[in-house]
Amino acid sequence: MFMAIDPRVHLGPVCLKVKDFGVSIPFYEKIIGLRTIRREGNTAVLSADGKDPLLYLEELKNGEKKPARTTGLYHFALLLPGRNHLGAALAHLLAAGYPLTGASDHLFSEAIYLSDPDGNGIEIYADRPRDTWQRDEEGYILSATLPLDVKSVLSEGKGTPWTGMPEGTKMGHIHLHVADLEAAEHFYAGILGFEIQFSPQMKAMFQGQFVSAGGYHHHIGFNLWMGKGAKQPPENSFGLKHYTIRYPDADSCHHALRALAGEGIEAEPVPGGHLVRDPSGIPILLTHA
Repeated sequence: MFMAIDPRVHLGPVCLKVKDFGVSIPFYEKIIGLRTIRREGNTAVLSADGKDPLLYLEELKNGEKKPARTTGLYHFALLLPGRNHLGAALAHLLAAGYPLTGASDHLFSEAIYLSDPDGNGIEIYADRPRDTWQRDEEGYILSATLPLDVKSVLSEGKGTPWTGMPEGTKMGHIHLHVADLEAAEHFYAGILGFEIQFSPQMKAMFQGQFVSAGGYHHHIGFNLWMGKGAKQPPENSFGLKHYTIRYPDADSCHHALRALAGEGIEAEPVPGGHLVRDPSGIPILLTHA
């Protein structure tokens, strides 16, 4: 059953499985600039503003490295309030000597990339003004992967001291490795109603798709880069435990749950919402304000 998505839908916290809090928490505090606001047993909660959770960490002391060529997380993406904050973050990372895995201009945004100690991909980015985003004649977003103008971004950040992730930082999007592109598109766009952002030509070239609510460039990206039919990683492997889609109210969340039920997709009631799995087995927490 198709449903039009509420334009206010956005992402909530991401939950990761990690090996050792003694390594992961210092990384996320000192390198990424988040603050631990709660820690109980093998769970830690991190925030940018000291109040709202952005990231949950679950420690798996006896976990294993995620096997290659499996589905799951490509990266989660922290959206900064402005380009000046991206400049401050980049200067901080360069001063810390932490290795970056990329730095790109995507036309609609500018981004830097790195991985945490368990290999979980992280993007830190700032959007360009929405009225500058380029679209083709059919309304699909135009995207590219160009070299980041590092000098310009650093210059923009010179007047912004680095004191950690700034207030206003959000979980901007998530990018996933999936096993079947068409099945993923049907799930996210055909059932949940997210808007398709890539043209058929871009989808074929990229071997992936971007979907969003409210005309955003993408809240969820998914690709076939691990190969069609890629296997799910074992439950005890490090990586993504789940990510969160947050609806603005109970009615819109229940609408999504009814659409899923109409396709025979079960949603498990859990604390804070309902847990579902996409066609690649990736867990998603559906919740509402």
